[in-house]
Amino acid sequence: EPEDDNAINHILRLRKKQGWLTMLPQHGFVYKNQTCTTDVAKKKTYLFKDEGEYVFCLLRNGNNPKARYEPYDFQISSEADGKDMEVTPVMNWLYERRLFNMIINLPFFVKFRIWKAFIRWKVNVQSSKKNNSWMLMLKELFIVDVVFQSCLLYVRALCETASSSNGGLGLGDSAIIFVKLDRSRSYLLDEFYNVQRHQCKHAFGQIESLRNKIIEMIKQSCLKVADMEGAKKLFEPDFKNKPKYAEIAEWRHILARFTRFIRLVDEIFQDLLCRLINTAVRLLLEFFISSDKVRLSNEKKNETLIR
Repeated sequence: EPEDDNAINHILRLRKKQGWLTMLPQHGFVYKNQTCTTDVAKKKTYLFKDEGEYVFCLLRNGNNPKARYEPYDFQISSEADGKDMEVTPVMNWLYERRLFNMIINLPFFVKFRIWKAFIRWKVNVQSSKKNNSWMLMLKELFIVDVVFQSCLLYVRALCETASSSNGGLGLGDSAIIFVKLDRSRSYLLDEFYNVQRHQCKHAFGQIESLRNKIIEMIKQSCLKVADMEGAKKLFEPDFKNKPKYAEIAEWRHILARFTRFIRLVDEIFQDLLCRLINTAVRLLLEFFISSDKVRLSNEKKNETLIR
């Protein structure tokens, strides 16, 4: 093995030995035909005898996967170490090497691995934060739970069927209304009072039935979620083995989530009651206004005067 294993130094030495100038063209990054600054056209060329000296070259870091990729960085090696051979004109190879070195020293290529590692680290950190946030949401927010979502949709559908948020009137037999008005007839005060009292009693029965349905749905949803969390025995009324205080402390976040969920359902139910009251008052006011606009005919007025 030679002491100097730099391939460029040996190329320059061999070309100088033959009397050749090794000067590359200054054409920037655009490849053009190489121009020599020798006076070959003016002077007679004298060729020295070729002694047949040559060297074998291999990639300096070819066996190091962690090394930077530099296909023009060769080192002198023995013949036994070489497997493949590639023949390229020296001037072309030197010109390509110069262009490659100009490109590879750009910051994008110099810091490529650093940037890649930083971007990968940044993606991993963002993914970790996203997963932690998602787990925190699953642990604290009931709205992201599929069971609670289906329960809320069911409760909302029952309330909309009883009294629609668009107009206040319900659908079919499930509609709930506090007043019963018939514009085709006139009522005495006592008769009107009895009709409205019976209607309110019927509406209260519908509200009680709706309330029981919602309570049963809430109970099933909470038990299902507690079973998924492994805390079902905490909500069983008759259990022999009571949970320990440490276990109850671990399940406090479940109780807090149940509390927020039940509070939201309660607000939905209160909104339904408020909508029922507003609808009843609005319908009753419209009924009174339309009744006030009705005037008796002249014949009935005369009969009243005669009497």
